[in-house]
Amino acid sequence: MVRSDFNSTSQSNETIVHINIAEQRDGYPISYATVYDESKKYFAFTDEFGDCFIRLPKSKVGTMLRVHSLAHSETTIQVTSDNKIHKIVLADDPVKVIPLTISSLKKRLNFMKGQGASASSGFLNALTGAGVFPTDVLKSVQLMPGVSNTDDSRSSIRIRGANDEATLLLLDEMPVYKADHFYGIFSSFNSRYINELTLLKNNIPVEYGGRTSGMLKMKSNAKIDSFDILADVNLLSTGIAINLPLSKSLSVSMAGRKSYTDLFSTTFAKLQDKDSLSVETRNNGLQNVIISKPRFDFWDFNGKISFNAGKHQFSLNSFISKDVFDNQYFISILQPNRPATDENFSQYNDWENKSFGLSHVYNSKKVAISTNFYTTRYYSGYDVFSDVLRFDPMETIRDSAHIFNTNSIEDNGVKISARIPGWYNTLLGAEHIRHFNYLNIENDQQSIFKVDKSGNETSLFASLDLGKSTTWQVMPSIRYNYLHYLAEGYFLPQIHATYNIQTGLKAKASAGRHLQNVRLFEHENVLGQKQQFFVLANGSNVPVGIGQNLMLGATWSKNNFTIDFEAFYRTLDGAVNHATSAPGLRPPKGNKPNPATSFRLFQGESRVQGVDLTLVYDSKNLVSMLTYTLSKAENRFPEIFSNQYFPSSDDSRHQLKFFNTYSFKKVEFTLTYSGATGRPYLDLSNLDRMIDRRNLNLNKYIQKLSDYHRIDLSASYKMNFKHWYTQIGFTVFNLFDRVNVKYRQFIYQLPPGQGSNSQQNTIVGSDISQLERTYNLTFSFGWK
Repeated sequence: MVRSDFNSTSQSNETIVHINIAEQRDGYPISYATVYDESKKYFAFTDEFGDCFIRLPKSKVGTMLRVHSLAHSETTIQVTSDNKIHKIVLADDPVKVIPLTISSLKKRLNFMKGQGASASSGFLNALTGAGVFPTDVLKSVQLMPGVSNTDDSRSSIRIRGANDEATLLLLDEMPVYKADHFYGIFSSFNSRYINELTLLKNNIPVEYGGRTSGMLKMKSNAKIDSFDILADVNLLSTGIAINLPLSKSLSVSMAGRKSYTDLFSTTFAKLQDKDSLSVETRNNGLQNVIISKPRFDFWDFNGKISFNAGKHQFSLNSFISKDVFDNQYFISILQPNRPATDENFSQYNDWENKSFGLSHVYNSKKVAISTNFYTTRYYSGYDVFSDVLRFDPMETIRDSAHIFNTNSIEDNGVKISARIPGWYNTLLGAEHIRHFNYLNIENDQQSIFKVDKSGNETSLFASLDLGKSTTWQVMPSIRYNYLHYLAEGYFLPQIHATYNIQTGLKAKASAGRHLQNVRLFEHENVLGQKQQFFVLANGSNVPVGIGQNLMLGATWSKNNFTIDFEAFYRTLDGAVNHATSAPGLRPPKGNKPNPATSFRLFQGESRVQGVDLTLVYDSKNLVSMLTYTLSKAENRFPEIFSNQYFPSSDDSRHQLKFFNTYSFKKVEFTLTYSGATGRPYLDLSNLDRMIDRRNLNLNKYIQKLSDYHRIDLSASYKMNFKHWYTQIGFTVFNLFDRVNVKYRQFIYQLPPGQGSNSQQNTIVGSDISQLERTYNLTFSFGWK
């Protein structure tokens, strides 16, 4: 939508009314609000800056105009001859928004509002139609610019090369530590329950803390006006969502999903009998690997009770999820001129989330006060056993490894804030959190890392909005964090600035300092697997993470096109890696006990630099989004590689995503492509002996996995009959059945057998592949 030309009308019989509309809660402009007269002959829509112009005959002076915006209270203004600029502030008044079709809402992805990209329910519906599982909001967000989308088995949000830990996940003001259901097409958040989300990749708003790279803020419906029920049935899972108004002030909403147990029955997921695998002498790190496909099961639940009484809004929120992951195989390796080798491998994981919150919001024209109480807990258990038998003529050689881990993090918090729109939109607030943390890492029944502690954290924060949203705007903020258990305080300033160069073109910049005291450090076990565990910073071997984010960019929008560009630079002081002191593949020791494996906790820093480029075309029937990220993510540890920077485990230099949805009447087609250059890994197969990690030449031993490529295709047909809603869909995940590797694990090296002419050891290991071509048939039906 384009602003009307503001030509002189002093000599004409017309007058131009200039109207600017902003949110009462935070002062941000409201885009695509409608302003119209009673006859609806004269109307206009606000642009990205909240402005609109209506040309009226002078005879219409005194006419009442109605201002309407979805999720805000309606109001009216009177046209006067002496006041042509009307500044309107609208209070929040969320209404039930039914799922929107692709043709019913334009500009659903907004880069102009605040510091992030806001996606409405309409844009979410378009995105979620692109996956095998159509109600997975996090996998949909991974299609957005700057978010990693190269690991099918991680539904977490990793922004610009950062780890999962650095992104704050917020659902109805409840922080959630980790929310990914395993095997890639699932996350713990149900899009049927979420009405709006905002992705922030630079500064995190000052009222939130505890993370360093970005935030995904999700909101459910705050007010339910009508009863509706919607069920989803597909080949992978079943789900249901219910919205129930009990009175004008009281309502209940719920949503739940359940996967089908033992979903996959692929070749290596169900090896109940011994299979034989013929292999040749190993000449490089890519032979003699086993493709393993695990099994999983999950369920999740969202619930909310809302009560609205005038200026007061109360809500009681809950979120629970549970996962079980099981990966097992038993295989015999047959080699020319060598004895047979049997490998028995099993891996069992379970993890769960439990979050509950109580919120109260008071809204008036002079002040908005928000109070939140919450408790959130994440737990994970991990049990791996590997047993290798080699049948030599003289003896049977046996070697085994047993890894057992358990981890939990729990937060109990309270936060209160007040925003005063009339005084530079000032925000003042405070937050207090009590953390509980437990971690135990065992290797061959020896505890190598253990934490059992709690700690308090108190924060004060404030911010101002200076300038005008129609020209320039500067938002300075400050947050002070005091960690009681470390007796240390941290000042965390940040600033965000915008300048409207012309209609539809805005320059933007931000800088900020952020703190993270609940760390998710990476652990490399003896099999070469990378695992992640939450641990509370202790100020010594687990440092407090201090991140600094810089961004410079611009957004241009006209008619159906939007282009967004951001150059970014991010650093993190206090990067943590927990790994073996001497990586390598130990030889079997016969029937003797395994030697103890030494682990070290390495501290250092990380940096990420790059650019995000996004092109969006949004029309009535077609939504297309092309995103490209060029980035470089590196770590540096004083005791490794002579303190030189080396690629991080998630470093993917080029990432390209192309999302397209086309709708014609009741039919909708979606096509997406995700591609990225290969991520690095430490190739243990090239180590002929265990070498102290501090003496490793990483340039020699770091290799890259194959590039990631995936194309998904889906089609759906919608049918409506009075209040009944029905949709049938078919999706294909990984259309061309490309084998994308999640990670490569190395188990053991085996010496040449008697009578063999080879002098090379044989490496026994496995590639953990990502999802193969997968079909899904979906059926949704409900009452609205």
